[in-house]
Amino acid sequence: MAKLNDIEHFSYNLSPHQLSTFEFNNKNTLKLSQLIDMNALDSNKGVDVGSENYLYSSPNIFLRTDVLSKHSFIPCLDKDIVQPINPNCFINMNLRAGDIILTKDSNIGECAILAEDLPNAMLCGAFYRLPLIKNKYYVFAILKSDIFKDQLDIMVPKGATIRHAGKKFLDCKIPFPKDISTITKVENLVKEILYFENKINLFEKRIYSLIEEELQKTPMNDYIKPKVSFDLLMNDKRLDESFHDEYIHKLNFKIKNYPHGFKTLKDFGYEVKRGQNLQVSQIGNSIYYDNFAQNLYSLIKPTNFTNHGTILTKEYIGNKLQLSELNDGDIVFSAEGTIGKCVLFTNLSHKSITNIHGIVLYGPDVYTGAYISSVLRYYKSINLFDYLSVGGQGGSLGPDLLKELPIPLIPMSVRKTIQDLYFNESTDKEEMGILQIDAYINDLKEKLKIIIDNIKNENNN
Repeated sequence: MAKLNDIEHFSYNLSPHQLSTFEFNNKNTLKLSQLIDMNALDSNKGVDVGSENYLYSSPNIFLRTDVLSKHSFIPCLDKDIVQPINPNCFINMNLRAGDIILTKDSNIGECAILAEDLPNAMLCGAFYRLPLIKNKYYVFAILKSDIFKDQLDIMVPKGATIRHAGKKFLDCKIPFPKDISTITKVENLVKEILYFENKINLFEKRIYSLIEEELQKTPMNDYIKPKVSFDLLMNDKRLDESFHDEYIHKLNFKIKNYPHGFKTLKDFGYEVKRGQNLQVSQIGNSIYYDNFAQNLYSLIKPTNFTNHGTILTKEYIGNKLQLSELNDGDIVFSAEGTIGKCVLFTNLSHKSITNIHGIVLYGPDVYTGAYISSVLRYYKSINLFDYLSVGGQGGSLGPDLLKELPIPLIPMSVRKTIQDLYFNESTDKEEMGILQIDAYINDLKEKLKIIIDNIKNENNN
């Protein structure tokens, strides 16, 4: 129940949401403001440069709030996320590995730790770099948890298109355990998660580098830009300018004249079809769940794929019909919106499906799939699908075009390295591939969640 002092504190605001409070059992807490150097806070705030300074390419980049995700401990610095800016407006913020950045606007309260020095990057005005005094990794674990975000959600008024938290995050309480060894346990888990998340990024860059090095072996001396003729337009059945851009012609030449040859997905033995249509008119009524139970299908949507070929979240669906299931070795390709994200499915333990926005590549085996999906992710990274897609709002790509996509026949020695970087069933943590690392990270995060829940509830501290 709100007291008069509470109403006065919020300038006589009578909004029920504004007067709500968030409580937890552990009373051994400090406000975030007590854990940071308040004298250094304002000097660690980001700066806005204005969209007129956005460029297509630049040595300097601008980090906006979309580099953060609740599913990741490190920011996403993929080139389709960060914004190149005019070097003349760049402010060197001396961003270093280990810095914690937190957003006060838009996805308020989301945060991440920088995995590397970023001398060429600056933060937008929505960010604060938190000058924490001690227990940095422990405090970060609480900031990533619901404990922090639920408190901040209550403090910030609802209703606006973009919510602004200002400095209200400083009033959020950070609970501490009675047993100091628990702090060490939490910090070690956070450091291990950060290590392996960064390793996924490094492995993906290595995959792209290996494919790029191979395609550079194609001699381009004989390349001649095709003339756009009536016969060419009739053959391709495409009138859009991007489909006939010289970038596409050069890339197509590079792949099809690669010294070791190429195959299409069809040649590799892939059957290419749209995912399951989930409309009521097609399959009747379905029931959707957040958690798994027996006889439910795992619904894996392409919107929940990362650029690294992993899955962020799953949903679950119950339906009386036999739906089109995925098998080990199949690849799901995002065919609409963010085109080109794809995931290889391995070791499926229960029924899994995707929706019609994904194209399923029904493949021969998981090892071929590890290579094919890596090449497809590389194609996305070099913007190939932006030129091939049709329509607005991100566009779409059809199965017929995808199954004829040329894939270079990289020698098996290099191909095995690519496969192992993405899918490697080794039990040695240092030899795991991206898919196995992702599963291991999820286990670590679940352990961390249990410990933090215990801290909140004062259990076994």
